[in-house]
Amino acid sequence: MKTEVIDTKIVWTGNNRIYHLYRTRCGFLDSLTLRYPIKSGIRTITRKVPFFMGLPLQKVVELAADRI
Repeated sequence: MKTEVIDTKIVWTGNNRIYHLYRTRCGFLDSLTLRYPIKSGIRTITRKVPFFMGLPLQKVVELAADRI
């Protein structure tokens, strides 16, 4: 199956941190990936969810980025 990027966003939070958030789709699964810089490099967190939960989860992560 082909993996395609559905959405990508750069989120700048109130505590002056930058997060790169993107969502890809492969079949019936969406992968939500959050990347942000740390002292030793870049931290990446990826979670797979069913496609109908991809967009709502992305919105929740965008709003919660200040608290990460």
